[in-house]
Amino acid sequence: MTVGMPTVLLTMAGKSTVQVLFLLLPMGFSWLHVHEGLLALGAVMIASILKKLGSNKASMSVG
Repeated sequence: MTVGMPTVLLTMAGKSTVQVLFLLLPMGFSWLHVHEGLLALGAVMIASILKKLGSNKASMSVG
């Protein structure tokens, strides 16, 4: 068994657990959930862009 195999199994187990919880404990639709998701994805995107910009500046100053 390789090192990656347990990781894949644990990831699949976690995803299936989340799916079962959504089936057992359904929540009604709310536009607030949409806004929260957009805020979270936007924050991740901005952090990624800033990280790339920072690494580009660091590599330019070294070279």
